[in-house]
Amino acid sequence: PPGGPGEGKRRMIAAVINGLVSLIPASRRPLRHDSLWREWHVDAGLTAVLKHRCRAEQVSMHAALLAILDQALQAALGKQAPTRIDNPFDARRGRLAQLKDDMLFFGGGSFKIEVGRERGGDLWERARDIYREMSGKIEQELQDIPGKYRFCEMLRPPSEGKLRSIVRLGDLLSRNGNWNQFSFSNLGPIELLDADAPFRLEDFTLSVRSFGIRPLGLIAFALHGRLRFVFMGEEQCMSTAQVDALERVFMGLLREQATQRRREVEPEVALAAD
Repeated sequence: PPGGPGEGKRRMIAAVINGLVSLIPASRRPLRHDSLWREWHVDAGLTAVLKHRCRAEQVSMHAALLAILDQALQAALGKQAPTRIDNPFDARRGRLAQLKDDMLFFGGGSFKIEVGRERGGDLWERARDIYREMSGKIEQELQDIPGKYRFCEMLRPPSEGKLRSIVRLGDLLSRNGNWNQFSFSNLGPIELLDADAPFRLEDFTLSVRSFGIRPLGLIAFALHGRLRFVFMGEEQCMSTAQVDALERVFMGLLREQATQRRREVEPEVALAAD
């Protein structure tokens, strides 16, 4: 609430940021956007086996996919890999009364996981370590969101010209044009229609656009029991060859880890998938 703990500090930091942004010259030169958009998927049988494997290993699907993505980024990009993965989540669900139900905002609703850290030799040990870290970070973020929301209200939105300059600054100062950050969004099962609806949803398409930053990340969701991944990025962040390498390593690790104990975890599902 206004005047609550940390309000004075937030106002001081917001004033400094507003002052710095006011000094940035506006640019009229259009930004170059070379978008990359890919979709990867696994069949329903393998998706079911992966869910059973996660339950057997006592981790969430999100933590398992994060562990796989962490290893894949290191293997595919090496020293050019981003330093952290940002994980947006829906912070509303009735928990934050000061947010409108249909409101999306910049000030919260995500947690960051450092990548490239030593978390144990086994991928599932890595997933359990990430799972433990996630729980604390989500709870902390939920506590911090109201203050972040108030803080964002204090910031003056930059003009389009200034945003162009800020994006170019990111191109110069970061290794990948994205401030060395990779986003991973997990939308979960997509169920837009009731089971008794007169028609069936056959496909689902995502579109992500950003003017203030160069988008770079992966979106996961399941449709009709089939796990799908949408990669979004720009060649200024990752080249086509790097995206191909990431897809190859990520999907290879996912299939390997899901099928490693396939017959042990759920033999009847495995046979149906075959």
